[in-house]
Amino acid sequence: MSSALQPSPHAARPRRVALWIGALLAGLMVLLGGGSVAAPIPKSVPEPQMKGELLIRLAYVVSWPTNAFQSSTQPFRVGILGTDPLGEGVEQAINHRKVAGRSFEIVRSPHPKDLSSCQIVFISRAESKNLASLLPEVRKPGMLLVGETDKFCQEGGMVSLLRVDGLPLIEFHIGNTRAAALDISGHLANTQGVRFVDRVTK
Repeated sequence: MSSALQPSPHAARPRRVALWIGALLAGLMVLLGGGSVAAPIPKSVPEPQMKGELLIRLAYVVSWPTNAFQSSTQPFRVGILGTDPLGEGVEQAINHRKVAGRSFEIVRSPHPKDLSSCQIVFISRAESKNLASLLPEVRKPGMLLVGETDKFCQEGGMVSLLRVDGLPLIEFHIGNTRAAALDISGHLANTQGVRFVDRVTK
């Protein structure tokens, strides 16, 4: 489903791409072939609903290794660790959707071990003060760690869902994502509304 991104010759510098919702959705349309998955997100949509939608769209633009799933029938599991600021936004986003034939399942827990079978784990801004202890507990190959702060990727996360001037911005950390045996779709490499960083995480 994905073509690997080529490493930047300037890996020490973040690759920054301008942000505009129209171009972001155009890129997703090309990648996903249109339909409800790439339906526009109005600027007026509340932030929790917008981020819930973006969180689910990640399932379509990142490739997981086969062994990230316990069986061929296991649902695609999205974990919410600790405080949940998304609420019903996530449930609305998974309604009637499947990825690679798998339905979605939401798992909420304050304990990292309860989310060990998830393919995506979301860590809210409220939990960011505990990142130094949380990330080592939850990080493992085949698991995409997603946050919502501008420093999440630099602190060891893989994707951060941001909102700038009312518009969504998805930030990917290439190195951290690859270290988890995950591939970001190459179709997003020149898509506005997506930012790639590849700083070395300490």
